[in-house]
Amino acid sequence: MRPALLCLPLTLAACANTMNGEVDGRSVGSAHDAIFELETIDLGPLGSYNTLWLIITGASDACEGLDELWDADGDCEEYCEELEPIARDHLPHSEVWTLSIWIAGTEEIEGLYSHGGWADLDGFGASIERWEVEALRDPAICEEMCEDGETIPSDSENSTDGSIEIQTYESKESLEGEYTIEFDDDVVEGHFSANWCDIFDL
Repeated sequence: MRPALLCLPLTLAACANTMNGEVDGRSVGSAHDAIFELETIDLGPLGSYNTLWLIITGASDACEGLDELWDADGDCEEYCEELEPIARDHLPHSEVWTLSIWIAGTEEIEGLYSHGGWADLDGFGASIERWEVEALRDPAICEEMCEDGETIPSDSENSTDGSIEIQTYESKESLEGEYTIEFDDDVVEGHFSANWCDIFDL
C-alpha cells in the first residue's frame, strides 16, 4: 500500500482524515470527520465474530450530525425546518461525500485487510455516496423538492477492490489507519483518525 501522510495529532489535526480521488469524474472532496463502532455478532453454536463499521465523511461532528440527519422526520414542512440547522451546522459544502466501510472477521483489529465484499466474513466491503445538500439550507426549496419525492439527491458506488490498514486501535475510543479503495476504474485513498460512535444506534 502506498503510504499516506501521517499527521501530528496536536499540531496538524486538520489532516487527520483525508479522502482523495475521483468517482465517476467527480473529485470526492474533503473529509471532515471519521467515526467507527465495533460490534460482536453472536452466531450461536457457530461462535461469534467482530464487525467494524467505519464512516469517513465530509460532514462535521459526524456522530451528532448524522444522527440528527437520519432522525429528521415529519411532513415536508416540518422535515425541511429540521434539516436547515443540521445542514448549516454539519454539512459545510454543497456536496458531501461519505465513505462507509464494513470490516468482518476483525479478531486482532490492527492489521491489513483485503477486499472481500459485503457478504464475506473475512475482509472488507465499502460504498461511497455523494449527497447534494445545498437545497437543505433553504427550507422553501427543500420543501418543494420533498413534495416531488427527493430531498437529498444522491448517488453511490460499491467497492470492487483495495486494502485497509488499521494501525492503532483503542477500545471504544479511537481507530487510526489508511486505505486505498477501488470503485471499478476509480481509486479513493486517504488516512483516517476515527472516534468511537454508536453507529448501529444512529
